[in-house]
Amino acid sequence: MNEILQSISDAIIKRLPGHLNKSVFLAIVDDEGRVLIPSPYQNEFVFAGLNDREGGFFYIRHREGGKIQFSESPTTRKFAAIQNFVRVRYELRLVACVKNVEPYFIEEQIRFAIMNANLPSCAAFANVAIEPVESNVDSIAVLKEESKKSKPFDKNLFFISHDFNIVGDRDFALEFYCENPCQNGSC
Repeated sequence: MNEILQSISDAIIKRLPGHLNKSVFLAIVDDEGRVLIPSPYQNEFVFAGLNDREGGFFYIRHREGGKIQFSESPTTRKFAAIQNFVRVRYELRLVACVKNVEPYFIEEQIRFAIMNANLPSCAAFANVAIEPVESNVDSIAVLKEESKKSKPFDKNLFFISHDFNIVGDRDFALEFYCENPCQNGSC
């Protein structure tokens, strides 16, 4: 999953240089409504939510508290005879903070970058696709959803959210059968 999110993040930053220069994934929302990420240096979480100190940035987080949905896969295409695919759906939200830019332009560029990102696929996670769900360019509404405690922000900032799903066919048996199934597609 991290490789897919990295591909999406790289595509967005490449599409919007100068507007978005930092990304964070996979963020979580705690009980107090703060957006956090695991600290790389200690066993704690650090704030990664909306602020006016970072310049142009975005984060990606799960919607609905990190739930991952599973269903029967429609695919019959297999890379190996032992495969048994399950359809997996990750429901995600991207939230961007940009300054002095037309919000509709940024939303269109973010959506385009996500939909056209070069998504990695392998024997254990195949047929990966993006499903757009909805976007919100109302800064106040996004701010209320993403930051439970209101605080003053720079009036030149815009907050945009874009909800999307990552859907693919995952073979959980192959993941454990082969040591590195995505690096060795012939397992």
